[in-house]
Amino acid sequence: MHKTFGAIVTTHSTLFRIWAPACQNLELELQHADGQQRLPMIAGENGFFERDVPGVGAGTRYRYWLPSPQGLVPRPDPASRFQPEGVHGWSQVVDPQHFPWTDGSWRGVAKQSLVIYELHLGAFTSAGTYLAAIERLAELQELGINAVELMPLAESAGKWNWGYDGVNFFAPRHTYGTPDEFRQFVDAAHGRGMAVLLDVVYNHLGPEGNYLRDFGDYLSDRHSTAWGDAPNFDSPDPAVARIVRDFFLANVSHWIEDYHLDGLRIDAVHCMADDSEPHIARELAVVMDGMRGRFQRELHLIAESNVYDPQLLGSLAEEGHGYDAVWCDDFLHAVYAVLRPNEHMSQRRYEPSDMRATLRRGFVFQGTLSTARQRIPLAEDSPQAPLESLVFSIQNHDFIGNHPLGKRLHQLTSDDAHRAAAALLLLYPAIPMLFMGEEFACDNPFHFFVDYGDANLRDAVERGRHAEYPQHDWSEGGSPLDPSA
Repeated sequence: MHKTFGAIVTTHSTLFRIWAPACQNLELELQHADGQQRLPMIAGENGFFERDVPGVGAGTRYRYWLPSPQGLVPRPDPASRFQPEGVHGWSQVVDPQHFPWTDGSWRGVAKQSLVIYELHLGAFTSAGTYLAAIERLAELQELGINAVELMPLAESAGKWNWGYDGVNFFAPRHTYGTPDEFRQFVDAAHGRGMAVLLDVVYNHLGPEGNYLRDFGDYLSDRHSTAWGDAPNFDSPDPAVARIVRDFFLANVSHWIEDYHLDGLRIDAVHCMADDSEPHIARELAVVMDGMRGRFQRELHLIAESNVYDPQLLGSLAEEGHGYDAVWCDDFLHAVYAVLRPNEHMSQRRYEPSDMRATLRRGFVFQGTLSTARQRIPLAEDSPQAPLESLVFSIQNHDFIGNHPLGKRLHQLTSDDAHRAAAALLLLYPAIPMLFMGEEFACDNPFHFFVDYGDANLRDAVERGRHAEYPQHDWSEGGSPLDPSA
């Protein structure tokens, strides 16, 4: 499916294919050793343009020239496989077919055996690269970790970023290394018996480097988010909706096939605006299920939702959304409510008594993608979540990063309380997840950080942080724009 979009290397050429219905004409510019070459793209059906260029292969840089009121303007490929100069620069042709994989016998890790370690690739080592991260896999293996979950890698603005502002969904972040170096990381992890999961964000695009509107109706005019434009999953034009949906569905197959990943964690599924049927969340699961059957290995689709949604875990055969697991932040917040009852890390209020509800049935708040969220009273006949499909943690990137000082749980409570919480996490019959550094009570803070070039965006981030988390005292908090973050 992912070979419908982008630059696809064939035996003797590269096929450039792009959906750009907003453009009457389009030019492809190639960067050669002896200079640039421009070629007109050939218009096809349904707004697609394509051009097969003989002699062009991996490593070639390219971009598109689009008509605008100011004349032709250069833009990166919306389906670029690599942005070696960042979100505003040239795209680069990547050929995934010739990487020397050594994981041919890899069959993955079963869900019931998962022990997940969440990490930010750029902050995991001092070098902040894929290759440097390989050197630390032995530590994680010795710890008992059998799955690493990477915060988003889709290319986002600036030198550093949490990754949730991605705009080039098919391009792993250039500041960490090359696509093949990322493949080396995955291959090395598999060699140590460790699965690799990736956070992906399909509910919005970041505000800097988002050029999709220049090409066509990729983005919704009816839905929006606090973080950026929403994809046009439910366009009034069914043909447009189908292509936009296929663009994001192709991203699923891209990561699984071209990078041998073992699963995806879908960020904030409750914010994926889609008023059509079936919901895009379900179609993502259908694609993953197809990949599972094709490759005959364990693949995991994990949802982040701000409430427990039983429909997410329902099987595709029974008209559910077909996800394998969901993050259960209710557990994390219930733990915190017990340890720090007078402080609130969330705008939603949790009480110490919520710990009982979470341990007994797996959640406090319930809702669906199309209904209101509500606190469900604890009763004998209250619904029970399948605990083996819940991902529990006592801290994660949000929990730590949304604290003004980036403090970790052990810095906010006593050693005994921290040990008790850790023991509960590891002994409870859910999927345990640790955040990097948690295993040795790391004292380094983990702040929220971004590096926008646009001054207006930089100001908006500062204001937005304070508005989104008004319960915190930000007077001593560091700036997410500070390089020291």
